[in-house]
Amino acid sequence: MDKKPSTKIIFMTELVIFVSISILCAVSVLNVRAGIHKAIQQRMLDIANCASGSINGDILKRLTAEDADTPEYRSVYDELAIFRDNVELEFVYGIKDEGNGHFTFTVDPALEDAAPFGGEVKYTEALATAAKGIAAVDEVPYTDDWGSFYSAYSPVFDSSGKVAGIIAVDFSVEWFESQLVSQTRSTIFTFVLLLMLILIIAGSLSMIVVAPFVRKMEQLSKAVEENANENEKLLLQITQALTDAIDEKDAYTRGHSRRVAEYSKMIAWRLGYSEDAQNRIYMMGLLHDVGKIGVPDGIINKPARLTDKEFELIKEHPAKGERILKNITSRPELAAVARWHHEKIDGTGYPDNKMNEEIPEEARIVAVADAYDAMTSNRSYRKAMPQKAVRAEIEAGKGKQFDPVFADIMLELIDKDTLYQMREI
Repeated sequence: MDKKPSTKIIFMTELVIFVSISILCAVSVLNVRAGIHKAIQQRMLDIANCASGSINGDILKRLTAEDADTPEYRSVYDELAIFRDNVELEFVYGIKDEGNGHFTFTVDPALEDAAPFGGEVKYTEALATAAKGIAAVDEVPYTDDWGSFYSAYSPVFDSSGKVAGIIAVDFSVEWFESQLVSQTRSTIFTFVLLLMLILIIAGSLSMIVVAPFVRKMEQLSKAVEENANENEKLLLQITQALTDAIDEKDAYTRGHSRRVAEYSKMIAWRLGYSEDAQNRIYMMGLLHDVGKIGVPDGIINKPARLTDKEFELIKEHPAKGERILKNITSRPELAAVARWHHEKIDGTGYPDNKMNEEIPEEARIVAVADAYDAMTSNRSYRKAMPQKAVRAEIEAGKGKQFDPVFADIMLELIDKDTLYQMREI
């Protein structure tokens, strides 16, 4: 006996839903996985670009194996060592393009089994692309004497704009695949639950299947958003690690970058910034002094006022900070704040003598926060200033050094801080 028409309709509905959702799930999983894969690669490129941006190309180009004990060699070694010690990666090192697809190691700060200067580097398409001046990451893993890796490569340019060398950062295949698997597993699990639930509902109430489908799709979107938040959290952790490495250079101002970030966020909150915008300016505050990586420790920790020549070296750190951060193309505001946080409203700041609205708003906010922390912290050449004196300096700088709006907000914060505790954030 033939099945009833209603049974056939339900059966056909379930079959259509099963096939349709199965195809949708398969395509969606592939798309989500591709997006996660790209996000991990971008994270690797950001780290490689930060590392290459901290290296002086003119110095890197001149180095030879015989320079191992020279200050120039040590300057490159120490800057790469910051990434070795503070970022989750296997290796970071310099590479020289010998021509005709031949590449050799230069500076390798590995603590164990470092690659010899001039040793052969495994050729990959991404490495060849970086040699042409374009940062790239391996699409497939490769194996060499140190293991199996995915690597990101970023070119270092000399003062004439030519590629002086390449900085590589290696991530193990196990790390890369674990990141990919962990971030896609929850997505696949959500899709499987979605398919099962829809089939159950379709068996009895095929006409109202759309409502739970939409709800589950929202849950999927939330899962993808959570994955994106995890990437954002990792970027913040990397940023904080770099910030701590910078602040460690100065025994008197440890925590300076984090305090500037907090003060900047407090100002942004009072301006009505969204939570996302507040978090972004917090990141800008963390990285505003990243260019100090390239300033000699002897100058930063000098227990007396700097000479004119030494101050000129200090004044180079905004441009160096911009060079380090400009390759993070997803966050161009990071490089802008690093370069212009020492500009003044009246045009007497540095490095570009910008004034008023020519200075990005975020840089004007960080400038006030930076000045407050500079005055309320002990320095190598003086003690922290009394709160009354700090207030007077900010008041006097309104419309000259500081944007009046942001200076007034900082003055309000000072006036509410009757016990002078804000400086201890």
